[in-house]
Amino acid sequence: MGYRAMFWMAGCTLLTLISLAGTARALTESELAGTGWETTLEPFFRSGIRFDFQGADGLPLTGVRFPNGSATDTVLFLPGFSEPWLKYIELLHELHRNGFEVLSYDHRGQGTSPRLARSNPDAVHLVRFEDHRSDLKQFLESVASKRKIHVLAHSMGGAVALDLIENPPSSLFSAQIGHLVLNAPMLAIRTEPFPRPLARVITSFLVTIGLGERYAPTKGPRDPGRPFEANRGTSSPVRYAFEQKLAGWFPERWVGGPTNAWVKAALEASSRIAGDFSRISRPVAMLVPTEDHYAAPEELVRICETHRSRCSSFTMEGSRHEIFAETDSHRNRAIQTVLRTLKNPLQNPVHQRK
Repeated sequence: MGYRAMFWMAGCTLLTLISLAGTARALTESELAGTGWETTLEPFFRSGIRFDFQGADGLPLTGVRFPNGSATDTVLFLPGFSEPWLKYIELLHELHRNGFEVLSYDHRGQGTSPRLARSNPDAVHLVRFEDHRSDLKQFLESVASKRKIHVLAHSMGGAVALDLIENPPSSLFSAQIGHLVLNAPMLAIRTEPFPRPLARVITSFLVTIGLGERYAPTKGPRDPGRPFEANRGTSSPVRYAFEQKLAGWFPERWVGGPTNAWVKAALEASSRIAGDFSRISRPVAMLVPTEDHYAAPEELVRICETHRSRCSSFTMEGSRHEIFAETDSHRNRAIQTVLRTLKNPLQNPVHQRK
């Protein structure tokens, strides 16, 4: 390696350390298992300002704002399928401590927002995935921020963000939304034990014969007693147990599995959004967990590399799908990547392994 390359690498390392020098330390798993909720997260949770806004069809939805008087930037966090924003209170707290005003909301059909399947209210139901895009548009209109709003999204939330960026309703949102950081965006859904094309055929048929509000094959109600070993989202027993505690304290915010109509709409939308990736005009940072049971990591990397002029993929070795609820080692790498991207946006998208 030449001297110039060595100096360049040393300079990049120094800049990274400087950018993270002011990063507030995250809670550890041992702290979370101890008094982390009582002493840190619950007071922060109670400080959030709840507000209602209307989805595009008039559906009342619920948002939350965590003001930060010293913030110069705002981060909007979009959770994934079936998840209330409360599940990510630890992440929202870290963003806030690191100098950001934080926003989030519960997607239609989940969290504190209204359930949509009248005959099966515990299930997550949807007819048109585009309704999520319209809800995000309405949310941005309701907060009317003069600052850029950076979007951090997980799984389904990433697909919602990309759908709006690919189909901007006006120049307002192109200017209002800043950086996009997405973890395992819902562009390559894993449908085991069925191949994806067969899953589309099955759910389309079930919707056609009037079973759209029934649970999709292999899905069902939420099991509050599900053991850690049966979960596929995280390899952290501590953070899994913390989610179970939250669900016990706030059971009205948790829901069951998807309906046939939801799966049909999600499969159609993920294919469409992945196909329209070239319409995105701003850099996207994509975290790709390698042990993901819900999104196909190799497909996500391929999508990102196909559009490398606007997408940087960061492969998170050994992490499962829910990287913001993972073990300390996996989670800290992800958080550092998120903060570094938000504070020092990417200029030349690349593929990196973490």
